[in-house]
Amino acid sequence: MAMIRFAPLCLLLLLPACSILPGPAENEGDFHPEALYGSWAHSYEEDGGGAAEVYRRGGTWTFPWSEFRTSYILKPLGRAEWLYVGPTDGLYLNPGTWWLDGGDVLRIRMDGRIVSYRILDVKANRLLLLPLEE
Repeated sequence: MAMIRFAPLCLLLLLPACSILPGPAENEGDFHPEALYGSWAHSYEEDGGGAAEVYRRGGTWTFPWSEFRTSYILKPLGRAEWLYVGPTDGLYLNPGTWWLDGGDVLRIRMDGRIVSYRILDVKANRLLLLPLEE
């Protein structure tokens, strides 16, 4: 009976050792879709002048003031939303879809067009993407 009482405590102690977000899959460069679930905002201040773009998970980063940040919400089953500036300068979420192509290419369909990124790295609160011209 005493062991059963301590089981939840043991689980809580082991939880930090477990990865909440899966990272790369078995093949180098392949990423689990679950690692991408959530909202991501472009942190262009961190881009460093290169071609790669840094995205931060919503609610985990304090951004400096900006008029607009490209933002995506990636959901299970390929559902997505993306933030855009409307005709009256208001910010709106539009529905879209997303999928992984080849394990390391993120494609997002929005308003009939597709934007593509090569996933360079995924961390709990940081996503590094390389925009692809197609």
